[in-house]
Amino acid sequence: MALSPDTAGIGTSVTINGSNFTGATGVKFGAVAATFVLKSGNQIIATVPATATSGKISVTGPNGTATSATNFAVVSLLPSISSFTPSSGRVGTEVTINGTNLTTAIAVGLNRINAGTITVVSATSIRVKVPVRATTGRISVTNAAALATSSTDFTVLPFPPSSTM
Repeated sequence: MALSPDTAGIGTSVTINGSNFTGATGVKFGAVAATFVLKSGNQIIATVPATATSGKISVTGPNGTATSATNFAVVSLLPSISSFTPSSGRVGTEVTINGTNLTTAIAVGLNRINAGTITVVSATSIRVKVPVRATTGRISVTNAAALATSSTDFTVLPFPPSSTM
């Protein structure tokens, strides 16, 4: 069996090329069952399951089980937050969040209030603006693999009172 790609993250589609796949009843990444689509007797598209670990991929069918000759490597796509700047600001302030696996962020929250549009700077840096209704609390980043939460609070500052003359 040939795997393409042979390294990928959770939720990624992997093409398995081989032979005698007609009637396949299961695909496993190590010991973890995966969802799959039989494209032909020679090709299966499988999705890397959430709890997959690196190792052999196996395909089970009416004629037995075939195992890949090479290992498949599961790459961690879990997001993390190492820091953010500034540490406080008013609604509309741009906040830069630093960490890992941030390019796949699908949501950022400030104390559970969705920050809306995410600007990806790099795999280790994204930017958002403090949303309306945000309150002081932790920053969270969500991608398809998991949710990461900051270890410290972002402080939402009140708008200064308007002056009257």
